[in-house]
Amino acid sequence: MSKQGRIAKGAKKPYRYYPNKTQYEERENILNRVFSASKKNQIWVGDITYIPTRHGFLYLAVFIDIFSCKVTGWSMDTRIKDSLVMSAFYQAIGREHPDRNLKRELVQDANYNNAEQARMDILKYIQTYYNTKRIYSALGSLSPIQFEIQDS
Repeated sequence: MSKQGRIAKGAKKPYRYYPNKTQYEERENILNRVFSASKKNQIWVGDITYIPTRHGFLYLAVFIDIFSCKVTGWSMDTRIKDSLVMSAFYQAIGREHPDRNLKRELVQDANYNNAEQARMDILKYIQTYYNTKRIYSALGSLSPIQFEIQDS
């Protein structure tokens, strides 16, 4: 991005962390902060973010393939619930068919009227820009799709 004179948009407000009200079983960190993979569909990471609209928030869950940084699955809803994440995960499985062993640029300054408007804009962004045109220095200045094609 810096070679093209582009900069990422920063966050407007710092995120507020809230204490976890429910207990959970702690799991072993098998990645050990090594976020690299030698081929596609080895490691997916997920994230949830929210997009403000005039009528509340739209929540976006994504799964990203560490190998190519491609968004493999995504889901959006006006409520943050477990089905949001599961829907994104199942979409990633359906799109990528893995062996047995996914914000700031788009929505930071957007002023969406409602969740449906935000949903359509995000869908278009993922399909027409993020996976196909957005370049990563870690991928040799290629987009996720270009990187996967080159590696095939």
